[in-house]
Amino acid sequence: MSKCVKCGEVVPTQVPEAMFCVHCGRPVGQKCPYCGNQYVALLQDDGRVEKGCRSCGQFFKFCRACGRLHRITHDRCATPGCGQPLYESSTAFPFTFGPLNGTRTCVIQGPVIGDLHLCRHADSDYFELPNILLEQSVYRYGRLYSFSSEAMHCLIWNGHGWEPHGRPVPFGATALGRVRSVLLEDQIASLTCQAAFQLINVGDDVCNFDPEPGESRPHRQAAGAHRLVWLYKSGRLQWRLTHQLTQTHDFKLPFSGHEVNDLVADTQIYLAAQTGLWRLDPVDNTLARLDDENEAISWQRMAVIDGTVVAMGHTRNHVGTVLRQYTGDDQPLSFPLREICHDFCWTGAQLFLITENTVIPFSTQSWTPTADPIQTSATAHSISGAICLQGTDTARLVLRRRADATMVYELFHAPTATCRQIGMPVNAHPHFVLAEDRLVLVYPEHTAPDTRRTRIRTFRTEGSL
Repeated sequence: MSKCVKCGEVVPTQVPEAMFCVHCGRPVGQKCPYCGNQYVALLQDDGRVEKGCRSCGQFFKFCRACGRLHRITHDRCATPGCGQPLYESSTAFPFTFGPLNGTRTCVIQGPVIGDLHLCRHADSDYFELPNILLEQSVYRYGRLYSFSSEAMHCLIWNGHGWEPHGRPVPFGATALGRVRSVLLEDQIASLTCQAAFQLINVGDDVCNFDPEPGESRPHRQAAGAHRLVWLYKSGRLQWRLTHQLTQTHDFKLPFSGHEVNDLVADTQIYLAAQTGLWRLDPVDNTLARLDDENEAISWQRMAVIDGTVVAMGHTRNHVGTVLRQYTGDDQPLSFPLREICHDFCWTGAQLFLITENTVIPFSTQSWTPTADPIQTSATAHSISGAICLQGTDTARLVLRRRADATMVYELFHAPTATCRQIGMPVNAHPHFVLAEDRLVLVYPEHTAPDTRRTRIRTFRTEGSL
C-alpha cells in the first residue's frame, strides 16, 4: 500500500495505480522518470520511497516537499513552484571514507540507540564469496558494490542476507593492481588503482578503462557537483563531468601531488597540502590560497558543507593542532589545540576530533570544545578509519584500529563510553561500509598460498544504527 506525501492518508487498495489522493487531490504516484512506462508510488505506507524502477532498473532521487521522483542526475525538484533539493531514497556510503564531502558523517533516519546484533546468513555468521578478494566497497542506490583487482561485484540485501545481483563485471586484460579507493557518483564508479584510475558505469554494467597517456601514478580522487576529480603524484589535477566523461579538464599544480594530504570537491575543488590550503575554481581554472603563506602549518584534513570549509592542520614543530573554518568572504575562525589531532568527523553542528587516545567533542557554532575528552582504548596511530553515524537522538562513532593480528571496531555513543567492540582477524585489508541500518564488515583473506576468499559480517541494531 501507499500513502499521500501531503496529508498522510493511505491510498485505497481498490486503486492500485492511483495518481492522485482521493482526500486532498495531491499526486500519490507517477510514471518512471526514465522509461515512462512503470507506475511508481511516491510513498509507501511505512514511509519508504522506492529506490528505483522495477521495469528499467534505474535509480531515483525524490523531493521531500512534494514527493516527485527524479533522475539521479537532478539536484532540485522540477515541479513548478517547488524547486526544493532532492535526496536519494537510501542512505549512501558512496566513498571508501564515507560521504563524498569529507565529513566522515552519515545521517541516519531514526535513532542510533540499541546494541548491535549479528545477522546470520543461512547457518553461518558470514556471507562468503570463494576465490575472490574484495578490496573496497561502497553502498549506494540500495546496492553494495564491491571491487577486486579483476572485477566489480554487486550484492543486494534480500531481507535476510546478501546475495549476488547480476554477473561480475570484469576489468579486462589490463592489470591495474590493488584497488586503493572507490567513489560512486551519478552511477559512475571511479577507482583509484595502483596503475591508473578506472571508470565503471554501474547502471549499464559497462567497464571503461581510460588511462591518461604518460600518467600512471594516481594519488587521490574526489567528487562533487557532478564532477569527478583526480590528482596524480606529479601534481597534475584532472576533472570530468559525469555527463561528459569524454571531455577532460587539466590543471597543473605549482607543487607535487605528494604534498596533498586531502582532496574534496563541491562546486569548487579544495586541497589540504603541506604547503597550504588551496581552492581551485574549475570554471575559470584559477587557484587561490585560503591560508596565510607565512603560517607554518601542514594541513592534513578538510571537509565542506554548502560552501563552508573546515580544515585541520599540524603546526610545523608538531606541538599542536589548528582548526579553521572558512565561510564565504567572512573572516575565518581559528582554534589552536595543544593535542595532535589525527582525524575528525563533522556532523555540521559538531566536530569529533580524534587525538592520540581520546575523542574531543567540538562545537562549530561556538567554535570551542563542548565536553571533556572521551577516552578510547585505541591509539591514533592504530586507527585506520572512522565514521560518525548521526541519528535523531545522538551520534555514534565507529573507530577501526589494529590490535596485534586483529582489526577491532569500536562503537560508542557520544559523549559516553565505548558500548561495543567487534574483532576480526587481519589477513588482508578489511574495510567497513554503512548500508542503511546495517554495519557491513568486509574482509578478504588468503586461507592458503593459492586459496582466497572474502567473508562479510553484517550487524544491525534493534532500531537503526
